[in-house]
Amino acid sequence: MKKSTAAASILFVAAIFVLASNMPVQAMNGLQVSPAKIELELSPEETHESILHIHNDQDSVSSFSVYLEDETFRDWISFDNIRFSLQPDEIRPVKVTIRPPGTASGDYEGKICILCHNDSQDTAVATGVNVPVKISVPGTDLKGQSENGEASFGLRLFTYIIAALAVIGLALIFFFVYRRRRDKSSGE
Repeated sequence: MKKSTAAASILFVAAIFVLASNMPVQAMNGLQVSPAKIELELSPEETHESILHIHNDQDSVSSFSVYLEDETFRDWISFDNIRFSLQPDEIRPVKVTIRPPGTASGDYEGKICILCHNDSQDTAVATGVNVPVKISVPGTDLKGQSENGEASFGLRLFTYIIAALAVIGLALIFFFVYRRRRDKSSGE
């Protein structure tokens, strides 16, 4: 494989990764939910509101229910709307209020579940989407480390972003150096 093709492939894969991370979750029966995940860094007792956009992408009226998969966040997360119906192609925003308790510290993971029941079918089949939730509640010092010595979620995310940008930058440099050398050798 030519070096320019390899560099172009690296850039293509990086672009796909960035685009895919912003796509909505979609179930097989036409239920769409965005965002695909919720990742937050919150202080204890800090309140954050997110909006889940639930889209009925079917040709019939459907009923929806929103709930937490487990008890991890039972006292942390509340919804303004847990049961509702949507017309075909209708979108409903659901406000998600998140407030970690004062005793929280560390990383917590759970899932918000959205179930879709097609009201026009005689069967009791439901499909759904899980939205992963990750909440980091750091007890950080000035060095970005938590009380147990681990890097905070925000610091880790920043490190991953810098690493990704460095890889893309190196790929671009490699591509342009190769191209310049090729152009020099073909001009002689």
